[in-house]
Amino acid sequence: MGPRDPRPGRGHALSRFVLDGITKSFGAERVLAGVSLAIEPGEIVALLGPSGSGKTTLLRILAGFETADAGEIRLAAERVDRLRPERRGFGMVFQHYALFPHLTVGGNVAFGLESMRLARAEVAARVAAALARVDLDGFERRRVGELSGGQQQRVALARALAPEPRVLLLDEPLSNLDPGLRERTRRELAARLGEIGITTVLVTHEQEEAFELGRRVALLERGRLAQVGTPAELYRAPATRFVASFVGRGALLPARVAHRGDELLAECAALGGGVVAVAAAPGAEAIAAGEIFVRPEEIDLVAAGTPESVPGTVGVVRFAGPVSWATVALAGGAEIEALVSGAPPAIGERVGVRLRPGARPRLFAAEDAAR
Repeated sequence: MGPRDPRPGRGHALSRFVLDGITKSFGAERVLAGVSLAIEPGEIVALLGPSGSGKTTLLRILAGFETADAGEIRLAAERVDRLRPERRGFGMVFQHYALFPHLTVGGNVAFGLESMRLARAEVAARVAAALARVDLDGFERRRVGELSGGQQQRVALARALAPEPRVLLLDEPLSNLDPGLRERTRRELAARLGEIGITTVLVTHEQEEAFELGRRVALLERGRLAQVGTPAELYRAPATRFVASFVGRGALLPARVAHRGDELLAECAALGGGVVAVAAAPGAEAIAAGEIFVRPEEIDLVAAGTPESVPGTVGVVRFAGPVSWATVALAGGAEIEALVSGAPPAIGERVGVRLRPGARPRLFAAEDAAR
């Protein structure tokens, strides 16, 4: 057998990346509890979750900076969890980029190549190619301090790509940018990752970032995968209350459940006792009572006294240009939020509330509340 090619990206076809039963505790605290996830070749998966959900610990285990207590990490048939970080062939973009201010852009990108014992010409070619992939052609001699935050983020990405890694790991890559620059850089990063086609795992606590960058989103709750799916699947068909509330806004309202043929119906007293077709979350197909999750876009605000509406009073209005979110206190004591186009209602205004035609709220079983 010949010597192993020291360039991790060379000679390796894109392979399935599998996490199998990853478990980790720090002292008595269980941080990850049997996380299993299969990532397809070239797929971008976003690890999303609140602080303390375990997403950063999971990424550090993938990178080799932490060791799992149990479980395996495989790339094709190879157990990469048995390899030291530098032997895994993974690229990493850190939260604060970790660029060296005393080095040029080219020097920063070349830094990750120094341990690979490449000829100087090969290093220069790799640096130029990596910068071209992030649209920074000819920036080799620039100083890091001369660059914008978005350009620095792209330098960090180029440095991770220069060794031609098998997997790319991104740790909150946009968190230190101001909001306007973050949105613009997120669009740029989405385009770059789509062009590059490398298997990528991204950690973020921002829903918009996860939805724009991830082809699939793995939502973590207290060390467990709450749901894995496309952004549309998580939003439109949340498996639990946690998923529903974390990936979007909405209100949970008690409801009684009935069946009409194959159709599942719910009667919600807070909305005037009307019967509405609902979509059942797992475990909610055969219940007699539960809760429906109603999203703001499923609610119409109409004039007070409109037939088939419930009276309410506008409490909070969040203006967002062409649309607004209005929180309404209903007569029975519940609160609900509505997405309003055009001119927003006034705080304290009396309105009518009703479900929009075609709305299909998500039904959850009572057992899910005890999770």
